[in-house]
Amino acid sequence: MPQHLTELSAAPQDVDAYLLAVPDKALETVASLLPSGIPRIHFAGSGPDTLPGGVTAAVWPVQSFPKGQSRNWSEIHTVVSSEDGQWAEAAAAWAKKFAASATVVSQDQRWRAHLAAVFAANYTNRMFARAQELAAQSGVTWSAFIPLVDAVCAHAVAGASAAHQTGPAHRGDTPTLRLHLDLLVDQPELRALYSACAADLTPNTTDETSS
Repeated sequence: MPQHLTELSAAPQDVDAYLLAVPDKALETVASLLPSGIPRIHFAGSGPDTLPGGVTAAVWPVQSFPKGQSRNWSEIHTVVSSEDGQWAEAAAAWAKKFAASATVVSQDQRWRAHLAAVFAANYTNRMFARAQELAAQSGVTWSAFIPLVDAVCAHAVAGASAAHQTGPAHRGDTPTLRLHLDLLVDQPELRALYSACAADLTPNTTDETSS
């Protein structure tokens, strides 16, 4: 039966490991309050391979979990790391029981994988949100952009995004870049974001497109 604890130090010790499903910033504190000598597993992509009180493994699911939304774990891959190689393999074997896969990597590699996920999901989603705002301003229904979005997502799924890059910055179309920046003069934050993206695609024309 599940137990309700008022003190973490009273957590049962006849267990294989403690699973720390807490915010990243709480990992160190929670781990330090649990009984020592029991392995720890956390699920933070940017969390450490070492926590107070016991050997630690990170089992990071390459997925986001918004409140109220379910996920199919048979389609979710995990990334595993630990300073202890045997514990990493044990944690990976456990993860494979409920996830699609478990890839054992170094801590640095896991952090880089998490960085990739931030670009692939968080920042991309923000870009779509910005695009939807601009579409609304244009008077063109968002559905008109769906075939374009579908094509971009198909290239992403195939792992071939770089080979299918298009747009005015990619082709060095400075007049169009200037036009777009002029249209965003009353939206300085979005204008700065546009400039940064253009500079990433055409680093030699940063000065030309930032004014």
